[in-house]
Parts: sequence; C-alpha cells; structure tokens
Amino acid sequence: NRIVPDYPRSARRAGREGSVTVELAVGVDGRVESAAVVVSSGHGDLDRSALEAVRAGRFMPAAVDGVPVAGSARLAFDFRLK
Repeated sequence: NRIVPDYPRSARRAGREGSVTVELAVGVDGRVESAAVVVSSGHGDLDRSALEAVRAGRFMPAAVDGVPVAGSARLAFDFRLK
C-alpha cells in the first residue's frame, strides 16, 4: 500500500512546504522496526507526519530464495500546498 502522510493543519495554515526523506528498517513480518528522518524538511510538523505515516505502514519484506528477510529502504515525501 502507498504511504501518504497527513498534511499537518499547522503547516497548512502557516503555508509551510518541504520534502522529507525517511530511512526505515522492515522486519520479516513487514512491520517497521525503526524509522528516522535522514533529510529534514526544516519543519518539525512535516517531519513528524512523515515518520508517523511510515511507522503505521506495512511493507512487503525483501525475500531471498522465497524466504522473507529483514531489509531497509528510504522513502521521500513532498509536502506541497495546492
């Protein structure tokens, strides 16, 4: 499933935009074991929203010879007002 963070109301009101990159570790069960912002938007509310969305997500774990294994990934999120 696609991970889509909520645009924080506080950021919308203030007209804040930015991009956040999150690095995450995924366990063999597809759950996020850890997540951290590696490139900040410069706005804490946007960074927190991206982290919350990633932590709530479920992923297809990597596989070796058909057997699920733990893995890692980086996801980038762009917060743009329309």
